[in-house]
Amino acid sequence: MGLARMQGKSVVISGAAFGIGRATAAKFAEEGASLLVQDIQERPLLAFRDELQRNGATVEALVGDVSKVEDCQAMIRAAVETYGRVDVVVANAGIIPLGDVLESTVDDWNKVMSIDGRGMFLTCKYAIEAMLKTGGGGIVCLSSISGSAGKRHMAQPNSSQQVSQSTWPSSGRTGAFESTRSLPGRSIPRGSSVFRRSRAVPNTWKQLRKPIQWDDSA
Repeated sequence: MGLARMQGKSVVISGAAFGIGRATAAKFAEEGASLLVQDIQERPLLAFRDELQRNGATVEALVGDVSKVEDCQAMIRAAVETYGRVDVVVANAGIIPLGDVLESTVDDWNKVMSIDGRGMFLTCKYAIEAMLKTGGGGIVCLSSISGSAGKRHMAQPNSSQQVSQSTWPSSGRTGAFESTRSLPGRSIPRGSSVFRRSRAVPNTWKQLRKPIQWDDSA
């Protein structure tokens, strides 16, 4: 059991169906937060929501794609309509396709940039707009160690991580690092915080190369 340190707080977490997003949501629920969890994968997301609700958590789920303006707007709007405000946003959604620059296609590159870079920008943009109306909040942007040090077979994520590190017009998760640095400017309400967290990959390379399987008979 948690210490109810997030009791009364509204928390939005993207990419919450699996991995770090799921573990983060479970921890916030344990601490008493009211959750809005979002992911593009409907069945595992709704199953996770049901599991949290059975354990007594206050949680709603919304299926969406963070690379789409309307889906990011809907995610933040749903939290405000359900809980009255947004106190914390965890911009976690991202993908890690494996392959060097020769193996990767232009479509691969565009997909990584749209989710890891554009998705983080949109999530933060609409979260900040909501937080400005209620006096502030906290934003956690998850990135990767690949944003500061290149990794073999990760040509696209390396670039996107570094895009998530630079200013918004830059490129993926490198961009996530730098864009997070640039966020605490004039757009951030007084009393708010923006955090950057490097993401470790909670799997072996062999496991990462396997597509996630969801049992439709479950």
